[in-house]
Amino acid sequence: MGRPRILLVGLAVLAGCSPPEARDAAPSETTAAKPGVSAAPAAANDPAEAWVKAAYGDEDVLMYKSGSFDLDSDGVDEVLVYPAGPMLCGSGGCNLVVLQKSGDAWTKISELSVTQLPIGVLDTRTNGWRDLWVTVAGGGLPATTMKLSFDGKSYPANPTAPPAVAIDKPGVVVIADGELTRIR
Repeated sequence: MGRPRILLVGLAVLAGCSPPEARDAAPSETTAAKPGVSAAPAAANDPAEAWVKAAYGDEDVLMYKSGSFDLDSDGVDEVLVYPAGPMLCGSGGCNLVVLQKSGDAWTKISELSVTQLPIGVLDTRTNGWRDLWVTVAGGGLPATTMKLSFDGKSYPANPTAPPAVAIDKPGVVVIADGELTRIR
């Protein structure tokens, strides 16, 4: 039994999460896997997809969901990316990546582990950036909404531990729950 069977079960479950037309689509062109690199907008019209391809291009099954919001009030939206795949997610969820436009490229500002959808922003600010809220659940934890504040350089990497705090009401949804876009 072991790992190959678990991987196949995980692939089957994830394949069922995407719409049939996405599952049947021809694989798109990929870029070399370079975790933490910036992706130029010219690589694709969607900076989130370009970043996911550059960061996780070696994954066989790759999906994502994204949304944008001006977190630092500079007039340019940051992009929140939720990359997913059998090797990228666990029982607690997937990572959330915050990208900021830097010249002609997108740079990773933060990567938060074990998040689940939906994800959004609050009206409050810390160090000039909007506070994020994420959903955490799984691994025995009940679904909880957590507030994450910017420390001047990034958001906390783990939304299940301090300085993240549980809140009662989420704010504006930036990435809604639902189907993910399949890259391949």
